[in-house]
Amino acid sequence: MKEKAYHFILSRLQMRSCMKPELHVMLSFVRSLRERAKDYQIECEKTLLCSAVRLKSLVEEYERLRISLICSEDEHINKIGNIISR
Repeated sequence: MKEKAYHFILSRLQMRSCMKPELHVMLSFVRSLRERAKDYQIECEKTLLCSAVRLKSLVEEYERLRISLICSEDEHINKIGNIISR
């Protein structure tokens, strides 16, 4: 919605042949802000994606360690059981 309004206003302003120089400066400034905002959004999305990938790998590592620990506990319990049963 905002995008449509921006383009509508921009097209109306560009249709006028006698725009004031200050208006040209303001439009340039607005365009540069929009471009920087898009670049910032892209960087944020990249950072978020990298964080998600890192989090996924940490969760996988946690699961491997947890399973390894459970197996180790089972082995220790079996060894103790064997010692007691002798």
